[in-house]
Amino acid sequence: MEAVRRQGAEKTISVRCMGRSALVFSSAQAWLEKQIAGRGLGSFLLCLLCLSLYLPGIVSLPPTDRDEARYIQASKQMLETGDYVHIRFQESPREKKPVGIYWLQSISAKLFGGPAAPIVAYRIPSVIAAILAVLLLYGIGVTLWGAQAGWWSAVMLASSLVVVAEAHLAKTDAVLLLCAVSCLRGLTVLYTTGAIRPSYRYLFWVGLGFGALVKGPVLPGLVGVTAATMVLVRRSWQFLKPLKPISGALLASSIVLPWVIALWWTGSLQFIERSISGDILPKVVGAHESHGGPPGFYLLTGTVAFWPWSFLAIPALWWAWQERSRREVQALLCWLLPSWVIIELVPTKLPHYSLPLFPALALLCSGCIHEYDTGQWPLSHPRLYRLIRRGWGGIVGVLWVVLLGASIYWGSWVVAGTAALIAAGVAVVVLDVAGPSNQGSGEKPQILSLRLLAVGWMTAVAFFGAIFPNLEAMWVSRQLVAAILPHRADFAQPVFLAGYSEPSAVVLLGTGTRIGTGHEAAEQLQAHTIQIAAVEDREAVAFRKFLGPAEAQLKEYGTVRGFNYSKGKRVTLKLYGLH
Repeated sequence: MEAVRRQGAEKTISVRCMGRSALVFSSAQAWLEKQIAGRGLGSFLLCLLCLSLYLPGIVSLPPTDRDEARYIQASKQMLETGDYVHIRFQESPREKKPVGIYWLQSISAKLFGGPAAPIVAYRIPSVIAAILAVLLLYGIGVTLWGAQAGWWSAVMLASSLVVVAEAHLAKTDAVLLLCAVSCLRGLTVLYTTGAIRPSYRYLFWVGLGFGALVKGPVLPGLVGVTAATMVLVRRSWQFLKPLKPISGALLASSIVLPWVIALWWTGSLQFIERSISGDILPKVVGAHESHGGPPGFYLLTGTVAFWPWSFLAIPALWWAWQERSRREVQALLCWLLPSWVIIELVPTKLPHYSLPLFPALALLCSGCIHEYDTGQWPLSHPRLYRLIRRGWGGIVGVLWVVLLGASIYWGSWVVAGTAALIAAGVAVVVLDVAGPSNQGSGEKPQILSLRLLAVGWMTAVAFFGAIFPNLEAMWVSRQLVAAILPHRADFAQPVFLAGYSEPSAVVLLGTGTRIGTGHEAAEQLQAHTIQIAAVEDREAVAFRKFLGPAEAQLKEYGTVRGFNYSKGKRVTLKLYGLH
């Protein structure tokens, strides 16, 4: 009897705690419902949310290897040389992506000091693009579902982990997301209503043109697959006429053509051919640059990339299939499903490649939540609820265990303590989300979305504001600069890197940084064309062997140890000069 009483008391305490928590979230949801009734205030709240997610860590996070550092360095060299047509990393042509992102980053850096601008100046275009994409998605959601659901679809996109990550990085993906949402807006409105405003039509073609200028055929391919699927579903192409394809294609082409003409004028038109043969085709036919994965890769990584809203993805797709006869649902599925299948089949894979598809997924999740009552929505199905709860809860645990381990191994106990503290906060909300009181308790599904937002916000701010920038062992190039800085007055000449060739070092040490072997480092040190060489352990034997008798004149300035995450190896660099 005593055991039964104790269990009953514990259950009563648990229910009361859950009830108080539900009351807090219910009150917050009621306040939000009043605030977002108007578009202006809803947009303002979205901007505040985005800034609270994207600004923490954007200054303290060093340039990441390898893509971001290459984009930053190529944009910096445009400012240094005044050549805004050709894309170069040091002396090598960078025949990968078109020029759009480099122009945006160069303009931003020019406003903040030119080539000497801080790293954050190159990230500002990504922040602005992510915020504009969120606001545009808000407009789509309002058109499809209404004010509240539209606002929550924008919240889901803004706080998903991959969007927060790309907003922190000076790369193409946040800008591509903005272009994708501008195209999605035109297609969904046209498909559902049969008409389109001139402003939406212009936005569609400008987004398509600039998307091509930023990342080549990726967005035109996505839009083409979506339009073709819509035509198959509707069994007619007549609904596309209001887009005015001929004049629209001319508008989109006018955005790309000036750069193509400049390439032709300077005799560099082979850039396009080399980009296709050296970057695009290899990704289609094989795992380019070792970035491969089997079919199903994006289903797995999307759970983390769309965090924390991946909890709702399966219910949303279930709901969408039930409602597939509705035009607005059809439009979103035409954007999401065919392209998802294609990227699963393409051999080259990276988690952020699925990013342009997440706006449609966010719209389906918000539609699922806000169009169903508590007793009707998919998570009321007991077996589905248990499956998602256990799977999502397991991912929560693995994610934070990995993060805590990384904080201890690469950072410090202070960083690990911060991670543990935030993990405790996330655990409280996760347990509340997955707790039994949510099953058949009459709680609104909208309150679940508020709880997931709390999880997403805590995770994003912890990752990018407190933890990642302080994982000191990961940032070898930053350590290298710190080791050289006390001797900076002595080293007016470029630094030579032997055995360590990460582009972040070039960004931080300057365009003149030289990269090569230990043999070359010793040769240039003796020729006095450099004053300091950073020699990685595996190049140390060749370095000392070539020095010969001059080894007696070596002066060691310090040692840098860390983890080269691009190669997955520990690295040790020693700084040398000659007396």
